[in-house]
Formats: sequence, structure tokens, C-alpha cells
Amino acid sequence: MTRAALYMRVSTLDQHPETQLLDLRQMATQRGLDIVHEYTDRISGTKAKRPGLDAMMADARRDRFDVVLVWASDRIARSVKHFLDVLDELGRLKIEYVSILGKHQMLPSMSRPANPYDNASCESFMKTLKREEIYANKYRDIDDLRTHIEEFIDQYYNRQRLHSALGYRSPE
Repeated sequence: MTRAALYMRVSTLDQHPETQLLDLRQMATQRGLDIVHEYTDRISGTKAKRPGLDAMMADARRDRFDVVLVWASDRIARSVKHFLDVLDELGRLKIEYVSILGKHQMLPSMSRPANPYDNASCESFMKTLKREEIYANKYRDIDDLRTHIEEFIDQYYNRQRLHSALGYRSPE
């Protein structure tokens, strides 16, 4: 069986690696992979030292796994150069690199260089969605999750919730 390592990174206290972990475990199961280790960093993406990533790369050099699964490419590297260095080393070690977002041809939300405000409203919405709907409930399956998210957006967020951008009034 192919041995897999999972790598997660969150950069703020209100982020939870479990969100990434659930998706990564599901992907490993779907691919028939044997998860041999899960590495987690709770640290800013710009920090040079990341204990989880450093341990994962050390284990990669010891041939402890055959594939590494990450949620998104921006989780694993602090810069484009660092990302390419990590991919290059994994390639030399014959370790497959799989990003869930990349697998589904999705791109993470990113602002223009030096402009943190491009997607601030989207980031704010996602924080609200996670805090007020996703983390507050349990779902039977992905279809149940989709139904609840649609109801949250259509019946609550867009109609009833107070929005700071509207002077703490509801849209209706």
C-alpha cells in the first residue's frame, strides 16, 4: 500500500487544522493510501522555521512516505522560491505531491501583491460562514452541508444578518 503523509498549516488562532485534515483524510481514503503521519504547523506562512514542515521533510529524506497530501500549495511554502525548492526536493526523493485545491483545479483566494484589501469582504464572509454555520453544526454528508450552506446564505446571511458595511442593519 502507498504510504502517505498529510501536511496542514494554519496561521491564526481562529483557523483550525481539522478543517484541512478532514479533506486530506478523505482524499487519502479515496486513493487507497495508508496515512503514516500527519504534520501540522500553527504558524505564520512567512516564518522560516516550521517544525511540522521541517519534520515532514526530514521524514521524506528517510523514505518514510511515498506521497504528501496538502490542502493548498500556499499552506506548504512561504514563497514561490520555497515552494519550488520543496517540490524539487520531493521530486528528487520520488515523492508525489498532491494538493486538494489543485486536484479540483481551484485556486486559493489571494490579493494582489502589497494590497491586502482586494478580497477582504470575501475573507470576512468566509470567516462568518465558518463561525456561524459550519463550526456550529454537524452534517450527515456533503449534500447536507451544501443544503445548510445554501439556506444560511439565502435565508439568513443575505436577508436577516446585521452587516457592519450597512451600519449594522440587515440587507432587507
